[in-house]
Amino acid sequence: MTCASPSACCMMASPTPPSEHSPTLSTVLAWYAAAASWDFDALANLFDDTYHHKTIPAIADDGIKDKEKALAYARSISEALGKLPMKYEIFDHIESDNRVWAHSRLYAEEDGKTLFNNESIFLFTLTEGDKPKVKEIREFVDTKTLSDWKSQSL
Repeated sequence: MTCASPSACCMMASPTPPSEHSPTLSTVLAWYAAAASWDFDALANLFDDTYHHKTIPAIADDGIKDKEKALAYARSISEALGKLPMKYEIFDHIESDNRVWAHSRLYAEEDGKTLFNNESIFLFTLTEGDKPKVKEIREFVDTKTLSDWKSQSL
């Protein structure tokens, strides 16, 4: 289930039609679309001013802590990939109040070669309200895949 847009992904990931998604899940899906297309303005608008990102386990922690550092990190990955757009797959998600757990994969391919591959479980915590913003992301990563990619790419 490869998603080029939030609505395409939602239809595949959930039996609920995209127009019926909660504001919380809609924000998370917008995050995936913005991250995959390197839309830094959209990402900045999706993040709350108190935003922080924690990578787990600690051995994989890359120092992303606040909104500005997260955007700078995304820009560095974009540059490392030559601004090649990513694709994403959402394998499963669970929503509860202002939180969404998502098991997903973000990846980039060119000429049949995988240039970036990140399968993670994300815990998104969002502000409350009709237009929630992302306050925190806890990203549980596969340390071997991440280490292999960083040693080859950066």
